[in-house]
Formats: sequence, structure tokens, C-alpha cells
Amino acid sequence: MATTAGKLKAKYVIHAPTMERPAMPTSKRNVRLATRGALECARQLGITSLAFPGMGTGVGGLNVEDATSVMVDEIKRHAESGTPLKRIILVGFASDLTHAFGKALQKSPPNFCMQNKAYIE
Repeated sequence: MATTAGKLKAKYVIHAPTMERPAMPTSKRNVRLATRGALECARQLGITSLAFPGMGTGVGGLNVEDATSVMVDEIKRHAESGTPLKRIILVGFASDLTHAFGKALQKSPPNFCMQNKAYIE
């Protein structure tokens, strides 16, 4: 489901929950389904740029390596389907998450790349 982004510098916020109930542990399957759902929602809206946090890695308690591996795999599958997305940003709010995204991307085809940037607020 997408909503307007309010005062953010984005047009939409896509809501893709990984937990069936609040504060409930999640699974790789739920992260895969949430990633797939967000990508499909973006496709339907004609979005060309999308950012993802490490889904399921916070309150959901999923191991960062498992979550990022599943997310990158699902993004690769979506890219192979002819998506209008031109840019996907994987946001690592902590160094372990950034490292895990990098590790998952290293297993990707050459058209996937990673810009290693850290943002501190």
C-alpha cells in the first residue's frame, strides 16, 4: 500500500510490513513477500526510484544476513521481469546492515552495484 510522503522529499511511502502483528518476530518468507509487494506497488505506480531499509531486521528480529540476502534476491528477480525501476537504494542504518547488503550484492550480476555511503544525522 502506498500513501503520500507528506513533507518528505519523495512522492510516496510504500508500506510493506514484515510482521503479521506488531512487535512479532518475522521470517525470511515474510521479508521476501514484503519486498515483492513493495516492488510490485512501485511498478503499478510507475515509480523509477525506490529506497529500502533492512526489512525485518529491527523489531522483527531477523538476522541481517538472512534479511538482506532475501531482499537482494527478490530485487534481482524483479529486475529480470522488466521493471521500470532504474534505481533501488538499500539503506543500512547501522554498519552491520550496510556490510550485509554489500555482501548480498557481491553475489549479484554485474548490473547491480553498490555505492558505499554512510549518512549520519
